[in-house]
Amino acid sequence: MKYTIQSPDGRKITIEAADEATAMRGAKEWAAANPAGNAAGAAPADVQGDQPPQGAVPGSRAYADWAAAQARAGHTLPQRGPAPPELSDPISQMTTAAAAGIDSVPFIGDKLSALANQGRAAIQTSFGHPMTAQDVAAETATLRKVNPVANVTGEVLGPTVALAPLGATALGSRLLGMTGSLASRVGFGALSGGTIAGGDQLARTGDWGQAAVSGAEGAAIGGAFPVATKGLGWLSDLVLGRVATKDAQNVARALRDDGIHPNQVNQQLQQMGPDAMVMDLGPNLQAQAGAVASVPGPGQRIVRDAVAARGRGASARVTNDVTQTIGNGPDITTLRNQIITQQSQAADPLYAAVRNIPLTNLPALAAVARTPMGRQALTNATTMLANDGIRLPQGQFTVGLADYMKRALDDIAASSARAGNNNVARQARNMTRAITSTVDRQVPAYRAARDAFAGPAQVMDALDLGTTAFSREMSPTQLRTELAGMSPSERQAFLHGAQSQVEAMMGNAVNDVASLRNTFRKGWNEAKLRILLGPQIADDLLQRIDRELAYGQTSNAVAGNSETARRQAGQSEVDPKFGVVNKPSIDPVRIAYDAFNAARNAIQGVMQPRINAGMARTHIAGQLSPAMMRALQNGARATAPGVLPPAGVAVGIENQRRPVQITVGR
Repeated sequence: MKYTIQSPDGRKITIEAADEATAMRGAKEWAAANPAGNAAGAAPADVQGDQPPQGAVPGSRAYADWAAAQARAGHTLPQRGPAPPELSDPISQMTTAAAAGIDSVPFIGDKLSALANQGRAAIQTSFGHPMTAQDVAAETATLRKVNPVANVTGEVLGPTVALAPLGATALGSRLLGMTGSLASRVGFGALSGGTIAGGDQLARTGDWGQAAVSGAEGAAIGGAFPVATKGLGWLSDLVLGRVATKDAQNVARALRDDGIHPNQVNQQLQQMGPDAMVMDLGPNLQAQAGAVASVPGPGQRIVRDAVAARGRGASARVTNDVTQTIGNGPDITTLRNQIITQQSQAADPLYAAVRNIPLTNLPALAAVARTPMGRQALTNATTMLANDGIRLPQGQFTVGLADYMKRALDDIAASSARAGNNNVARQARNMTRAITSTVDRQVPAYRAARDAFAGPAQVMDALDLGTTAFSREMSPTQLRTELAGMSPSERQAFLHGAQSQVEAMMGNAVNDVASLRNTFRKGWNEAKLRILLGPQIADDLLQRIDRELAYGQTSNAVAGNSETARRQAGQSEVDPKFGVVNKPSIDPVRIAYDAFNAARNAIQGVMQPRINAGMARTHIAGQLSPAMMRALQNGARATAPGVLPPAGVAVGIENQRRPVQITVGR
């Protein structure tokens, strides 16, 4: 298009340019380069100048420089259409995006653009390129036409950056329709979109009619955007194979509530040990498995069969735990018989040689025999002699009778110590020392016989003491002291006695694993277990006990009744009709809601058995397959609820619920 511009000195200059602003600037530059005294007249309009350099488009700095040179040469500027975006220089694209972004700021964008134009004009003028704010506005309009991609980018970024501080807050993001349920996002998105678009148009034009139209358009776009993004997300998930099934969503929810990421499941199952299942990993998973097991269908059979089969293998599993931790030593009865045999072989010949020797210095022995405990010991000695088939000379107090009194007193001391009657044990031991010191002085050979018997006897005592290690009120410090004072054979017998007690307790773990765990975790017992077995073996054993406890809790959640309330809380994921009873009503709105819920339950009732079966197969898995892992990962990403909510709940109408008591038969 040709423009005729009158210069300040009265000359008419004809310039062919894309727009008037560009022509005016070119004319001013031509007039400045060609004073009136040096030019014959106006620049001819029919002389075609050189083509602008590659990439120089109207509105760019390169185009302005070229236009000025053409004007100085007296050439007319050719008409050029908008250059393709790819031919626009980067500076022009950035300028376009910035201008569009500033102008798109809601409510104050036009005012910010006017300020920006004035600033840019001042800067250009200071660099020797005289421009007005109107020149900048015209140039910006051209740039936004020839750079559509940069223009749209700026229009998107402008309001986004302006509203970002509001969207960063919880309330702001809710009001803008960025968070919340889909219905909430649609509602608030339409409200905020209409308010912003209509208010912005009113602020720019003051025209209420145009503001109403813009508000309606903004509301439509704001309400449709959440639906569109959700649809695109679902389509993307479908293409990428990331659509989450309802069963995977439900299990992923329980995993999330138990603080477990799907990627951690296999590792935790491996750490728990043999026969571990996904449902053992946390209380929410156990409650969900119990809910599946309480509703008739294939899911119930899958979960219950798996728990029952694992229960049948508990004895073998515990036996293996004992073997892998404390090992299998000789039977305690067999070891006790071996010690008795050693005693007899070592001591019987020596005792036989001194048994019938009469004792002459009897005051100390008589003093013992006159006490109540001494009389009891004498009676017990006579009985033991008869049981062993030993006959002593009549009317004499022999070494044999004194020795059997000592043995009877040893039994009283040992039994009293085990029962915690420390004073009785002390009295019995004092009487034992009185007897042995008296007999040793008269018959030194008796000491040799007693020493021969003492080694195996002390080993036997240590063995018996070890079997009470976890039932006695013995501190870890006292236990270390007792072990330090024992001979190697006594210490070995004590440890074997303690290990035999642990083995016996583990054998009962199938029936009362919670009691077993509490026994080892309470008071000093855990510390004593580490002393007797070593830290590594003790930790291994305790971990296996914890595993059995988790198995028992899962079994109770699935087949027992103590978890009824927790299972009811999870029923909504596995039974859409659970616990919802509506009062009869003639209210049309209520009837419509009830009809919706009936249709919802019918649809969900057809799908639910398959969903429950899928949940059950995941719950009983000992290791997640790659397919299961992908399903849970997709379920963790999904935002849709596992079941369709009732209509009354969706609109805030509270349904009347009656309590449901589930009793599961064994």
